[in-house]
Order: sequence, then structure tokens, then C-alpha cells
Amino acid sequence: MTTFIHDDSTRNAIELAKAGQSFFVIGKAWTGKTMLLEQIVDELRPEKYVAICAPTGVAANHAGGVTIHSFLGLPISIYIPGHKLNGLYNLSEEKQEVIKRLNVLIIDEVSMVRCDVMDMMDDVLRHYRNRNNKNPFGGVQVILFGDLRQLMPVVPTEEKEQLKDFYGDSYYFFNSEVIKNNSFPLLELRCNKQILCPQFSGELIPQSKIAS
Repeated sequence: MTTFIHDDSTRNAIELAKAGQSFFVIGKAWTGKTMLLEQIVDELRPEKYVAICAPTGVAANHAGGVTIHSFLGLPISIYIPGHKLNGLYNLSEEKQEVIKRLNVLIIDEVSMVRCDVMDMMDDVLRHYRNRNNKNPFGGVQVILFGDLRQLMPVVPTEEKEQLKDFYGDSYYFFNSEVIKNNSFPLLELRCNKQILCPQFSGELIPQSKIAS
């Protein structure tokens, strides 16, 4: 069994999670993102209802969760905030109750999530929880994990022009309206766990650095 060794940064991440704060965790491969994700889940359950999602089936299986589209019933379609999208609110009553009870949503491999999908998530969560709730994601705590230097969002050529009219040239999740208009601390893990390294090395850095 692998021992998880905390430093100030990972302890900070645990405290942010326990305090109900939404935030990002980024880092290259082997920097301990998966181990930290598991630690956060262990800390929050069973007191809170935690769901784990990812943009693809493979990533979801690796994280012990389900796909974002499956969990929220999202259509495979372009989403533009403020424009009606058919099939957006099709969850069964049972799944609607799950969304209403949801406290924490963890997204793994978030670098693959398109900006319009992130805004669609925000729309759906607010719709089922309380449309008048102006908090991002309908008040759900959202914790994002990923490697911005590795996996990119997939955007078919025929969809790029439609998205560009609203989002510009970047299709990453951090270009979504819900992320741009809200403050999310960013935690970067830097220590490669393949190398003998007794602790993680990371620090909280400003949100403005996320695109650098």
C-alpha cells in the first residue's frame, strides 16, 4: 500500500475541500494528482455526497467515476450560454434527486473538457438545484484535476467556427463563462513521483497563471 505524504500544499488542498471551496489541482503525470483526489474523497465521505466524473469512459474508470455526459444527462451538442438547447434537461426523476443531494463534484482530466461543456454543466446543475441560485454550478463544490500540458479538448473542425463566435480561439474549460466569472484557487503539484521524492512540491498560484 502506497503511503501518502503531505506537505503544506496538499494539506492546503484538503482544507479547501473540507471548507467547501471549489478549486483546481494541476500537475504533470506522476505528481500525485490521483492520490490526492482519493485522499480528498476519503476526507469528505460519508459526511458529504461526492460524485467523480471525467470527460471520457477510460478516464472515468481510472478515477472510479462516470462520464460527465452520463452523470448530468448532457447532449452531445454545442452549447452557447443564453441560447436554448433541445434535450438539455432530460434527467430522470431519480437522477434529478441525485443532483439535488449532490454536495461535491470532482472532475478528473479536466484539460479535456471543452469550455461549452463546462458552461453546460453549470446550466444543468443550476436548473435542477435552483435556477435562481447565482452561485456557480448551482452551489455545488467543484474540484478540478488535470494536466494542462498534456491532454487537450477535442473540437471537430465543423464545430470550431460556431464556438469561436462566442468563446474566441480557446476551447479549454478555463475559457468558459462560469470559470472566467468566478474565483477558483489553483494548486500546482510539481514533484515527479517516479523520482525519489519524499514529499510533494506545490504552491497555490493566481488564477491568471492557468493559461500560461
